[in-house]
Amino acid sequence: MRRFLWATPLLFVLISSAAWADSASFFLMPNYFGDNFGFEDRSGGMIVDVGGGTEIGFFDGFPDGYTPGSTLGGYTTVSLDFGNVRINGVDHDLDVTTGSLFMSSFTLPTTGAPYVTELVDLSFGVYALVPDTGQFVNVGGDQKGTITFEMGYTGLYYAYGEFTPAPAPEPGTFGLISTGVIGVFSVVRRRLRFSIRLGPTRIV
Repeated sequence: MRRFLWATPLLFVLISSAAWADSASFFLMPNYFGDNFGFEDRSGGMIVDVGGGTEIGFFDGFPDGYTPGSTLGGYTTVSLDFGNVRINGVDHDLDVTTGSLFMSSFTLPTTGAPYVTELVDLSFGVYALVPDTGQFVNVGGDQKGTITFEMGYTGLYYAYGEFTPAPAPEPGTFGLISTGVIGVFSVVRRRLRFSIRLGPTRIV
């Protein structure tokens, strides 16, 4: 039991890291009118929010569409309309113009499926100025999630609904996983030492 207690601090570190880890959150909906993108970055003790729109053709809804077999994804420019940052509890405006958004590639099926849901990785980055302080802020992050397309009556696929982030394990889940790993390690270590004391088993 005493050998197990040495790992207790590690368990608390893992739980705390999960609870206070930096994070990036994306908002992405079909581009109907321009402003369809948002991003929040929590890192380095700051909270940064920016918003704007992706280029036409990158993630469009009705009336634009995509033919079955089209490959989507890659890089696009995001035209940013606003940005703000909270530093030490104080809000500041950000001077932002354009950012870079990447979406992992996928190909729409040719089977005529009415709905298609794709798992994608999003990555965003922009270098922004805080006019109040004169400092620059490197904003960026990644997130995995799903996007859905619907087959329209025209035979084309249209982006349907918003980007849905993939669920991340909660701090409690990290704690349970850590406890399990530490417990298994303790049992294996004890059995290994017991086997060494007994020596090799001889088969007659």
